[in-house]
Amino acid sequence: MDIILSNSSQQHIYIQIKEQIKAQIRSGKLAENDALASLRQLAAEIRVSVVTVQKAYSELEQEGYIASLHGKGYFVVPSNSELFREGLLCEVEEHINKAVEVARMANMTDDEFLNLTKLLMEVRDHE
Repeated sequence: MDIILSNSSQQHIYIQIKEQIKAQIRSGKLAENDALASLRQLAAEIRVSVVTVQKAYSELEQEGYIASLHGKGYFVVPSNSELFREGLLCEVEEHINKAVEVARMANMTDDEFLNLTKLLMEVRDHE
């Protein structure tokens, strides 16, 4: 796993770890059923506390990206799992809430917002 931490980032270290692992899972760099580094191994590799890595892994597990198998470690959850899908849906909801907030500040109507969303999805499908 490639994890690069920034001391100048506004994000907590465990969040930086979590977000980078999520990005690697989404991109396919970490494939379903791949084993993640052990807590101690990753902590030593990136020179942070085991507690910090544990917090990142715990949140990834809660969000449905990874699962722990007792005595075996942490593994990437298959992308077709319900828990993985729920994690992605929560993330979509979070982003839409932020977009709605900005749209309200811009005085967009509901129709303008929905049309823009539909257009963006169509453009993305044709890329």
